[in-house]
Amino acid sequence: MNEYTINFLDYDESVISTATLAYGATPTVPEDPTRDGYRFTGWSPEVATVTGDQDYTAQYVAVRDIAISPKEDDTGTVDIESIAVDEGTTISANDNVLTIGTTDITATAAEGYQFTGWEVEESGDPLPETVTGDLGIVAVFTEVL
Repeated sequence: MNEYTINFLDYDESVISTATLAYGATPTVPEDPTRDGYRFTGWSPEVATVTGDQDYTAQYVAVRDIAISPKEDDTGTVDIESIAVDEGTTISANDNVLTIGTTDITATAAEGYQFTGWEVEESGDPLPETVTGDLGIVAVFTEVL
C-alpha cells in the first residue's frame, strides 16, 4: 500500500501537524490555528483525498480596528464607537448611516447641529471603499444658524 506524508503548515511554514496516510485516505484537519491580529480562513490548497505527498498552508486575513467618533465633542453622537473587521471589508455611507461590512453605524446630531458627512480622522479625506488598515472615521456635524 502506498503511503504519503501530509503536512499542515502555519503561515511561517512551521509544522502544525503531520501524518502518514494511505492513498485515498482523507486527512484529519487540525484545530484552526491562531495568529495575533489575524483570523484563520482555511487551508491552501483545499484539503482533499490523499493522492501523494501534500503540504497544506494555513490562510489568514488581517483583522483591522475601526474607531468611529464625532469630529468635535458635543456636536453629535455615533451609536457604535469601534468595530474589528477583516481587511478588505467594504465601507459605504448613505447620509448619516455608515456601513462597514454588514454593520450599520448611525450618526445623530446634537440639538443645534446637523450631520454633514463622514471622513477619515486626521486627514479629512473621503472614506476609502475598503478597509486596508486600522482606521479612524469621524462624523462631521455643523452648527445650524
